[in-house]
Amino acid sequence: MNLRSRPSAWSILILLACFLLPVSLVPSTWGTFFRVPPLPYVWWTDNLLLAFAVVVMGFRLLGGSGARIHASTRRWFLLPTLALGIWQTMSLAWNDRDGFMTLYSFQQSLLMCSAVLAGTMLTSGLGLGERLRLARRLAVLVSWIVAVYAGLSFVFPAWRPSYEWSDLSTKGLNFIRLFGPLGTSTTLNFALTPVLGVCVGMLFLPRTWWKLFWGGLALFVVACILATGSRGGLVSFAAFCLLLLVSLRLRSILFLAPVGMILAGILLFAGAPERFRNLEDRSRFDTYDTALRVWTSRPRNVVVGAGHGALYSKLHDDSLRSIEQQGRWYLVDEKTPFGYTLRNSHSALLRSLVETGAVGFVLQCVPLLWVMGRLLLPRPGGREPRALFGRSVLAGCSAMIAYMAVEEFFISAYWIVLLWTMFAVIGAETVERQPEAARLLV
Repeated sequence: MNLRSRPSAWSILILLACFLLPVSLVPSTWGTFFRVPPLPYVWWTDNLLLAFAVVVMGFRLLGGSGARIHASTRRWFLLPTLALGIWQTMSLAWNDRDGFMTLYSFQQSLLMCSAVLAGTMLTSGLGLGERLRLARRLAVLVSWIVAVYAGLSFVFPAWRPSYEWSDLSTKGLNFIRLFGPLGTSTTLNFALTPVLGVCVGMLFLPRTWWKLFWGGLALFVVACILATGSRGGLVSFAAFCLLLLVSLRLRSILFLAPVGMILAGILLFAGAPERFRNLEDRSRFDTYDTALRVWTSRPRNVVVGAGHGALYSKLHDDSLRSIEQQGRWYLVDEKTPFGYTLRNSHSALLRSLVETGAVGFVLQCVPLLWVMGRLLLPRPGGREPRALFGRSVLAGCSAMIAYMAVEEFFISAYWIVLLWTMFAVIGAETVERQPEAARLLV
C-alpha cells in the first residue's frame, strides 16, 4: 500500500481485522495474554488495543495527507473526548483509592483515548467513495463475527467458550440468549445497531441489485438484537426506528414496514418473552439510586465528581456479590454505605456524571450532541442518496446513546468504543455536501 496517499478502504479493513478478529473471536478475552510491567492488571485485548492505536497513528501520520481530519470532526468530536480523558486522569487525584486502583483507572482513560483517536484517524478525511466502501465492508465484517456467535449460541452450543457468564446470562429467562465478546449478551448491541444503520442506509443508494442483500442483512441484525435478550437493546432499536422516522420521514418506511410486519408475526405466533414485557428492574433502579447518592454525598462531587474509578471500585470493594437470589442471577444483594448496587453504576452516562462531575459530563455530552446534530439538523442536499445513507448510519450511532444510559460496557469494552467511533465519523462526514478537500485540516 502507498502510505503517501490516502489509505484505501481495503487497507483500513485489513488493519482493523488484524485487531478485531482476535479480540472478538479468540476465547481468552478474560485472560491476560502477557503482562506489561508495571501495569497491575491488563487484559491481553487491552494490550492489543494499545499496540493497534500506535500502529494506526504511524500508519496515518506517515501518509501525509492521509492524516488530515475534518475540521468539525476534530473540533466537536475528537478534542472534547481527549479533553475528557485528560480530565479523568486529573480526577484520579481525588478518587480516594489506593495506588493499584488509581493506576488501573488511569489505564481505562488511556485505552478510551486510544480507541477514539485510532477510530477517528482511520476514518476521518477519507473521500466519499472510500467512506462508503469502508462502511460496507466493516458492516459485513461485524455481521460475520456476530454470525459466528449466533452459531455458537444456537447451533453448536457444545462449542461455546466456557465463560461463566455465558451460562448464567440465560438462567431464569426461559430462552437461550445470543452471547458475544466478553461472554455477555449486552456487548453485541453496541456494534449491532450502528451496523443496522449501514444496512438500512444502503437501501437508499442507487445500486438496486445489492438492495436484496442489504435488506436481508438488516433483518438478520434485527433478529440478533432481539436474540440478545437485552431490554436496553430493544430500547435502542426502538430509538433507531424513531430517529429514522424523524430524520428520513417517508423514506424510512422502506425499512420499517417489512421489519414491523415480521416482528408483528413473531409476536403473534410466539408471543413476547416475559423479559421484554416487563421493563422494570428493581436491582437496576437501586443501583442508579446508589450512584446518585454518591454524586450528591458531597458538594464537590456535584461539580468535579468523586474521581475517575471511584464509583466502580468503591461499590465493588464494599459489597459482597450473591449470584442467586429470587431465581434471577443478576438480582444481587450488594450492600454499600450508599445503598444496594450491581457492582457498578450500570450506566455509562451516570458513571461519567458521578465520577467526573458536571465538568466531565459536559465533555462527554459534546461529541454525543455533535453526532445527534449531524443527524437531526437540516443541511443542504439532505435528500441526496449520500446524505440519506449518512443519516441512517448516524441514527444507529445516536440510538446507542439510549443504550449508554442503561449499560456500562461502552466504558470497559474498548473495541466497542473503536467501532462506534468509526461508524459515527463515517456517518457525520458523509452528510456533508461541501467538497471534501475544502473541509480538511492538517
